[in-house]
Amino acid sequence: MAIRLFSALALFGLVCLNAWQSGVQAEGTPPRPSSQQRRPPATSGQRKLFPISLDGKWGFIDSTGRVAIKPQYTSASSFCEGLAPVQVNGKFGYIDTAGSTVIPLQFDRAERFSEGLAAVSAANKWGYVTSTGAEAIPMQFDGAGEFKEGLAAVRIGPGWGYVTRAGILVVRPQFSTARAFSEGLAAVEFAAGRGSGGWGYIDKTGRTVIPANFSWAEPFSEGLASAMANNARGYIDRSGSWVIQPMFYNAGEFSHGLAPVQIGSGGKFAYIDRQGNFVTKPEFDSAGAFRQGLACARIGPKNGYLNTRGVFVIALPEATGVWDFEEGGLAGINVGEKAGWIDKTGKYVWKPSR
Repeated sequence: MAIRLFSALALFGLVCLNAWQSGVQAEGTPPRPSSQQRRPPATSGQRKLFPISLDGKWGFIDSTGRVAIKPQYTSASSFCEGLAPVQVNGKFGYIDTAGSTVIPLQFDRAERFSEGLAAVSAANKWGYVTSTGAEAIPMQFDGAGEFKEGLAAVRIGPGWGYVTRAGILVVRPQFSTARAFSEGLAAVEFAAGRGSGGWGYIDKTGRTVIPANFSWAEPFSEGLASAMANNARGYIDRSGSWVIQPMFYNAGEFSHGLAPVQIGSGGKFAYIDRQGNFVTKPEFDSAGAFRQGLACARIGPKNGYLNTRGVFVIALPEATGVWDFEEGGLAGINVGEKAGWIDKTGKYVWKPSR
């Protein structure tokens, strides 16, 4: 998928599938479940529906576990802005929360809607459509990502730049990698031909705001961004100054004022606050960012969800994979090759199936 070309690139563990795990994934390749670890895609929109797989077909349930759209698709992804991309016979289109096909199945690839537009692909080119299926930006790009803060990263040849919702290329394709805008800035990897290369940050005009002083950089969250220098990660502010010195092997995003960090290669995870103080012991084998007030984590075989005090409030000994809680109050769970959903009490609203 297009967004996979430049989205967050940290390696995530197979047990806590949205938690930072030791190691860094190959550039340009996002975390992806194995065939044994299938994640129900995240859900958003006015009516909260959650994808399920049953007898090899995909459909949707509501937050109570009631089947809202019967399983009938080869694949199904997130509902965002009221529409979800689905696949039948190798072609993608979009359905609404009533299960009606709103945009015919005609694309080779289709991404979720964001800010009113969705990236779609045919004949190896990418463009954007509106929620009615009308062409908003012609298929002309070699890669395309979601719109965030009014801009989307697009690739022409080897270079990434940014385009407006009107299709105007406001930042010419020049970067080796380009992440989505967050808090007014985007992390980009400068091509080796521009100085010495490396990662820095640009504003929405393409002006370099934070020089390419880093060997890795992530989007800003709660005013701080994870960045790497001298083979260690820390956190910078919008001026590019280190707020938390690079000392970690992995450093996740801040949410609810906390971020997961890994102490050394193969080491344990802990949570720190915005001042760099440890708020939990480094005791977790994997640990994720907080979503809906809970974070997925693992200690040995103990797999489940933490509250912001670092205490397990949901334990799932049978789970082989756990995912972030989504809007609507459910989280995806893997048990072997099966996928299900739980609520915030840890109760299954949809027992794992495949």
